[in-house]
Amino acid sequence: MIREGAILVQDVDQLLEELQVENLLLPGNITEQQEAALELDTESEQIGQFLCEEGPLFLDQLVERLAVPVYQVAATLMRLEIQRLVRKSVDGRYEWLA
Repeated sequence: MIREGAILVQDVDQLLEELQVENLLLPGNITEQQEAALELDTESEQIGQFLCEEGPLFLDQLVERLAVPVYQVAATLMRLEIQRLVRKSVDGRYEWLA
């Protein structure tokens, strides 16, 4: 059951807008502490490397290449989407934006 006032969010931009943090990641709006938190971990760097070298990939392709559980890759991809480093296309493939 959907609660009253619920809205359909279709992408990261809409989510950030609803949470009223859409400008959080723009240059000049990031504190030193937030910038340190945005540094990429090893898995994020590996995902970026695969997507840069091979082009857009599906989640299962990234899981296979990284050899880690799907939930871990999905969480990392979501973090990267929020950081606007990765975009999920209509066909479900992930693309590196940075």
